[in-house]
Amino acid sequence: MEKTVRVWDNEVSVSLHQSSKTVWHATGYYMEKRIDTKGRTWSQALSLWADAAKYRGNG
Repeated sequence: MEKTVRVWDNEVSVSLHQSSKTVWHATGYYMEKRIDTKGRTWSQALSLWADAAKYRGNG
């Protein structure tokens, strides 16, 4: 599954996949660096990914 996330003023495509019943992975590139996160739901994994990308873009 692909979702689009807004990070600051950029729209970024993030790939989501489920590895078990309660583990979702979000993977995408922001500022030429790969970011991987995981959560219990796809929306949690996506939210964690967006937070990580915002943190990276803030530096």
